[in-house]
Amino acid sequence: VTVVQYLRRTARTRPDKISLRWRDGRGGYGRWTWAEYAEGACRVAGGLTGIGVRPGERVVLMLDNEPAFHLADTATMLAGGTPVSVYSTSAPNQIAYVADHCAATAAVVLAADLPAFLRACEQMAAPPRLVVVGDPAVGLPAGATPFDRLTSSDPVDLDDAVQRVTPDDLAT
Repeated sequence: VTVVQYLRRTARTRPDKISLRWRDGRGGYGRWTWAEYAEGACRVAGGLTGIGVRPGERVVLMLDNEPAFHLADTATMLAGGTPVSVYSTSAPNQIAYVADHCAATAAVVLAADLPAFLRACEQMAAPPRLVVVGDPAVGLPAGATPFDRLTSSDPVDLDDAVQRVTPDDLAT
């Protein structure tokens, strides 16, 4: 059994139950149901595929424990890729090492961590395609994709995506 099989099962058997809850930064809480989480992950998977992520490729995730992390992590698996987490406290040379070592073809990075990630890109043999979560103070780098574009992409078919993931595939 795989993580995405459990997601599909739970989204179908408990679609209206709360899957994720987080502080929204305005004194309240945001939340997703299991159906919303599955739909969001399928949309982000469609977006990752749209920017060129192919099965078997690695996607670096430099995100805090927030809703975007959970979508990007699950979406990477649904797109057939392997998510690779990098701590936001990592030094640029550490980020570059991880991204190069795993041959990442894409990276989903929190806007606040973008300066460190861009410094790391200067040290990488082949910098990955960049997806940015939030509004970067330094502006969106040329060629980068805003995460919001991924969340509004055409979704992958959950059943088809789940069938491609095997228990031998890596997860975060």
